[in-house]
Amino acid sequence: VVLFIGCVLISFIVLLRFKVRVAQHELSVKNKRLLMALHAGNLVAWRYDLKTNSFFKIDGNKFSEEGYSYEKFMECIHPDDKQKLDEVLMNSCDGNVPDKPLCVRVDRKKTGCYRIISKEFSLTYTSGGKIESVVEIDKDITESVSMQRKLEDSIRKMELAVKYSNTVFWEYEVK
Repeated sequence: VVLFIGCVLISFIVLLRFKVRVAQHELSVKNKRLLMALHAGNLVAWRYDLKTNSFFKIDGNKFSEEGYSYEKFMECIHPDDKQKLDEVLMNSCDGNVPDKPLCVRVDRKKTGCYRIISKEFSLTYTSGGKIESVVEIDKDITESVSMQRKLEDSIRKMELAVKYSNTVFWEYEVK
C-alpha cells in the first residue's frame, strides 16, 4: 500500500512538473507576441500598481521587481501636464477611465527635449473584482503632431497668399 501511494505521488509530481513546463512555454510564447505587437506599434506599456503606488514597464518576459515610484515617474512629465495626468490617473484608480487618449509631454531621457505622448488607459482587476492596477499604453505622436502643424501652417499661408494677391483660387475635378 505504501509503495502504491509512493508511486501515485511520484506520478502526480511528474504530471505537475509537465503541466508547469507547458504553462511556462505558453506564457513565453504570449510574452514574445506581446513584445512583437508593442514593437510593431511603436508602443510602450506601463502598469500602475495601486498597492505599491509604483509603475512597472510591461515588456514581455522582463518584469522589474521594484518599478518606478509615482514621484520618479512623474519627474519625466512636463510641469504643465503633471496635474492633468495626475487627475486622469486618480480617476482611473477609482474606475473612471477616460474614453479618449490623453496627450502629455514626456522627457524620458531628461535632456529637456519633450516628446508628445498619447496615453490610453485601462484597468486590471483582482479575482475578487477590485481594481488592481491601471494599465497605460503610450504612443509617441511627436512627428505626426509636427506634420499636422506644418500642414495647417501651409494652408494658412496659402490662404493669406490668395487673399492678398487679388486672385481667386479655383479648384475643380477633371473627369
